[in-house]
Amino acid sequence: MARDVTDIKTTVSCLGLTVLYDLVITVEVFRSFKANEFINDKYLEDFHNHSQLSARIAAGISQSTKVNSAVVLAALLHDVGKLVIAERTPAHFARVLAQSEEEGRPFHEIEEHFTHISHAEVGAYLLGLWGLPYSVVEAVAHHHHPRLVPQVGIDMILVVYVSNILAQECAALAGGPPALPLDMDLLEQNKAVSFLPEWRKIAEAADPPQPVAVST
Repeated sequence: MARDVTDIKTTVSCLGLTVLYDLVITVEVFRSFKANEFINDKYLEDFHNHSQLSARIAAGISQSTKVNSAVVLAALLHDVGKLVIAERTPAHFARVLAQSEEEGRPFHEIEEHFTHISHAEVGAYLLGLWGLPYSVVEAVAHHHHPRLVPQVGIDMILVVYVSNILAQECAALAGGPPALPLDMDLLEQNKAVSFLPEWRKIAEAADPPQPVAVST
């Protein structure tokens, strides 16, 4: 802008209520959860970095598609269920995390083995209680199993699913853990395969601040 913005009213006008809403939700989510004996400050930092990177990738993808801009919020909060589990059932979280790292298996697969649900459903339930849009709740709930919801084309669930894995790919290139494989059949069915090279460039441009060590 041609001048500095120094008052709240002008700031809200520039950002827009939707962006402001997303910012407030984000700050509240990450402020609400604290480190404990099972989830240390480093894990929270890596978790935050992964969430932010996923959101930046989703933002880039949404600019070239007709997906609702709320996809950025969904990508930012897709793993919030992990924080809930770490705080409410820390011993279970620690067991899942240790087994995931020891066996080299995805975090959500270990969760589903023990309890038949994962952090995805837990996070979606929390966001539903908070009154977030159903499309956001649905995308968070299915970000590991997008096939559970019938899809036609590129929608919010698919973008959150892809953004999460592309963020993992960036982290893996920087020395982090291996990324989950993309379901190429799913992308093919939804006519998204041709967009993948462009989306990977968006992910590279998002420039992760550091390797993300959080379990997949």
